[in-house]
Amino acid sequence: MSIADDSLRVLLTGFGPCPFSTDQSWQAAKAFHNTTLTCPIPHEPIDLASSSPTSPLDRPIHITSLHMPVSYQAVLDTVPGIYAQPPRIPHPDPKDNLEFVPPPADRQYDFIFHLGVAGRGPLRVERQAHRSGYQMKDADGKHAALSTSKDFRRHMPPEGIKAIVDEFPVEPPGTENLGPPQRGFGDGYDGPEEMMTHIDATSLVQDLVKAVMQDASTSMDAGHHLGDYIYYCSLAESRRNTKPYEKRVTQVLLLHCPPEGSPLSLEQTCSGIKYTIMW
Repeated sequence: MSIADDSLRVLLTGFGPCPFSTDQSWQAAKAFHNTTLTCPIPHEPIDLASSSPTSPLDRPIHITSLHMPVSYQAVLDTVPGIYAQPPRIPHPDPKDNLEFVPPPADRQYDFIFHLGVAGRGPLRVERQAHRSGYQMKDADGKHAALSTSKDFRRHMPPEGIKAIVDEFPVEPPGTENLGPPQRGFGDGYDGPEEMMTHIDATSLVQDLVKAVMQDASTSMDAGHHLGDYIYYCSLAESRRNTKPYEKRVTQVLLLHCPPEGSPLSLEQTCSGIKYTIMW
């Protein structure tokens, strides 16, 4: 598929396979790979195979999907390249049987949209990401890096610390009673403990609920796992690669998707994703 020169470029990432859940995150992202949206913002559930006339004011929106392993190291290896100039992304896994779509050659992506995996519930548009507090292992059984942040324990209830303290290595003498080692982002990611998206998530969800589905909400707790991790990394890299005189930064957002049928079908999840991209 050829990409029009005036197309807005969207990179849509999804995690999988997930050992604890069906990977609706990647299955939804994969459905959009190498597609171009040209129809107006929808006001009802969408048939992905349908097309609508394009008004003269519309710009085509081209979507490239990227399969992310459920791995902290994979996030650190991949995300900085997404924000390079020009961007770099890995080739698709042969198992996915997807065509490689080169990134923009002379600019960055316009929108980086991450899909994460959540438990049963609505679509959750995440408003912020966290730098530390990543105590859960990834699908490879690996922990996130030791963090240089000093204040992550304020995000964890005492019972949470007590439940997992025995699983982690002991910190230096004198710190044994402070809880598990701090994990998240180390050197090179020295930003604030929380980082917010520039997108007005509240207005987005209000419009999404009115136009497409009731099962959508905003969230301030992205979960301190892989979705949260890629979100913080992506927001940090977006800011790092924006020059002070530039008025516009690459837009970044994380949407957590429930397992299929809990309660949303894959088609309903895709409708919410499509609306968000075109919002």
